Amino acid sequence: LGVKLTLTIIVYLYAVGRGIQSINAGQQEDDAVYFADAVHPEYQSKPAFGWVKAGSKPALRTTTGRGRVNIHGAVNLETFDTPFIVSITVDGVSAVQLLAKIEGE
Repeated sequence: LGVKLTLTIIVYLYAVGRGIQSINAGQQEDDAVYFADAVHPEYQSKPAFGWVKAGSKPALRTTTGRGRVNIHGAVNLETFDTPFIVSITVDGVSAVQLLAKIEGE
């Protein structure tokens, strides 16, 4: 890793740690803190870099046409519990489904 990237990661981890400490300060004994986000990985190949002749357009095998999958998940940094759901879209409905899954665990 480069020095700049390493320092960025350290600063980020420090900030996250400070945030967790401040959250934990007001927490009840049976409370849990989850950090949630969504990702949208794609199945499609997108040629961006490669060892090909400049200006050529190499053929790539394609998938069945499915664009991407939507994963809405969370992580508890204390227990490393990682609940997630796969949904058609990431919106308020999927957030409620994720919260219901977290609450059920």
